[in-house]
Amino acid sequence: MRETMLNALKRHIHPGPVFLALCVFLLLWRIPYYGRFVLDDPFITFRTSFNLIHHSQFTYNLGEYVLATTTPVYGLIAAIFEALNLPVTVAATILNLACEVALLYVLGLLVDELVPRWGGLAYGVAGVLIITNRAMSIASNSGMETPLFVLLNLIALVGIIRGRYTQASVAGSLATLTRPDGIFVLAVLAGTVVWRERRLPWKEAGLSLLIGLPWVIVATATYGLPIPQSVLAKSAIVRLWEPAALGSKLRVVFYEPLRFFGLAAIGPLILGVGYLGRKRWQGMPLLVFGVLHLAYVALPNNLGFDWYFAPLFTLLNVLVAVGLAWLLDGGRVRMWMARACTGLILMGVAYSSVGNYLSVAEIDSIWRAGMFRVVDYLNANADEDALIQSTNIGILGYYTHRPMLDPLGLASPEATALIDGAADLTDLLRLTAAKLNPDYIISFGTENYAGYVQAAEFPTSTVPLVVYRRAG
Repeated sequence: MRETMLNALKRHIHPGPVFLALCVFLLLWRIPYYGRFVLDDPFITFRTSFNLIHHSQFTYNLGEYVLATTTPVYGLIAAIFEALNLPVTVAATILNLACEVALLYVLGLLVDELVPRWGGLAYGVAGVLIITNRAMSIASNSGMETPLFVLLNLIALVGIIRGRYTQASVAGSLATLTRPDGIFVLAVLAGTVVWRERRLPWKEAGLSLLIGLPWVIVATATYGLPIPQSVLAKSAIVRLWEPAALGSKLRVVFYEPLRFFGLAAIGPLILGVGYLGRKRWQGMPLLVFGVLHLAYVALPNNLGFDWYFAPLFTLLNVLVAVGLAWLLDGGRVRMWMARACTGLILMGVAYSSVGNYLSVAEIDSIWRAGMFRVVDYLNANADEDALIQSTNIGILGYYTHRPMLDPLGLASPEATALIDGAADLTDLLRLTAAKLNPDYIISFGTENYAGYVQAAEFPTSTVPLVVYRRAG
């Protein structure tokens, strides 16, 4: 039995015991997270999809033609769920689980291209690290587009490595329509074609245009620009937001997944990079992909939320697994080092995962005690056409179906004109309230707004969430 398992880990098994074991592990790992409310963001897309089906407008606020969602592909999928009368939060979670199973399958194909021996172990380690990564766990169970986005990136990368450029172009184009940073994998595709084939990627560019151009035309005609409003708003508000410093974002990428046990992953990560550097044909596209995503981490308008880095997390986990496989394919000292690193990494997975689950449970309880009580309050007290101002527009917008004003400008272009004149975020909230005079104001903090009185106070993940109602 022991010899059979060793042989399974040494060679490439796909699909097979490692893939099936990872699928079972995925299902068991996701059960405790199911039904937990952690992220507000997917509900922005869900509300846009709801409006498309019920009001024929792919907009956040009815009559306000702004591209509020950054993920048109996922938004259209959510619209199908709405059209079929499926509970969108449940359907999105099931879809994400299916995407993760497909992702594990494609991960096996990728590892098979990279590792000549001990591919089964590399595949297993990479799969466990990806499944247990906090960004993937919370995004998947919150109904975000992240699993689909990572899957499309991996399909494109496997296509690039295998020289199947049509596959890479289709997957990369869909990835870009799923999230704007999908453009990085198309850049890797273009560079690889020039490098390997010594030609310009006209065919691949034409196919990408064929896939993406219809959406660009529709979005430009509908919204004036095909660029999501949130991308423009984050660039405008970066001065007030005080975005995460580069060091803080690197901490999210390199420290938080395994905490101090991550020290055991440094050596395998470096070895994995070196190994891929020597396998130029297969390795260089992956390394360039990683460099582009590290540059994305450094952008000022990248606010440092960990789900932004899911493709980078996935690549880093693959590199660590490749480095471990390289160590195992050596002498006794290298094998001992590989076993020690693997053991410490798995201890890090266990340690971090307990903390991650506890934080998710706490955030879920805060949302339920806070934001959902606000939803009930507004549905009971606010007029159907009452304008609500909030810095969290997802859950409130989806469950109240009332006009929403976002002072950060993510879905409300009116607010972006006030950003330059604001001293800080609190000042921006006040300026927005003074100019647009909504019936209800919901904002972080306990500041008093002229002409408003405090009506209710509920907890949020940071500071009290205060609901204001127009006096008189």
